[in-house]
Amino acid sequence: GGVVVNSVYGRVLRTPEVPQLLGAAVAVRLGLPVLSLALPLSLIESGLSYGAAGLVLAAHALALAACAPVAGRLADRFAARPVLAWSTGAHAVTYAVLVAAVLVEAPAPLIIAAAALHGVSTPPTAAVVRAAWPRLVPENLLSPVYALDNMTNELAFIAGPALVAVLVLVTPPSAIV
Repeated sequence: GGVVVNSVYGRVLRTPEVPQLLGAAVAVRLGLPVLSLALPLSLIESGLSYGAAGLVLAAHALALAACAPVAGRLADRFAARPVLAWSTGAHAVTYAVLVAAVLVEAPAPLIIAAAALHGVSTPPTAAVVRAAWPRLVPENLLSPVYALDNMTNELAFIAGPALVAVLVLVTPPSAIV
């Protein structure tokens, strides 16, 4: 216990706002790995083919990959708050559309389109979090805080599927989505 408290990571974690931002980063980053497992399980359970479920995930991932750099650039150029507010609102709407399409068992092309729109609207939270670190910690703590930030991403991709695996034991995948 004392080694961590006195370590460079202990100093980072004692810096005001750092634990809260790291916690928020984990919570936000859990969404993608949870969706990436729960969504195809839900689609397959509703009768969609494995191939169509794969296309849904591919559409989401490709849209996210194509638009994430643009969203991050917008946050850098126009300030993070308005970009996060707008994209979070759009993301909530596209999420509702995606969930509705899944629940009503819409045709695969509509679910694919909804998944792509959801990927396009993903808020640039990772970029905003990374940009915030230099304002929150002294320069000598940037390397360890970036390491902790990266760890939150890794934690989300380990914990997300594990969470889905546990939740699917007590609830249908569509409820997890």
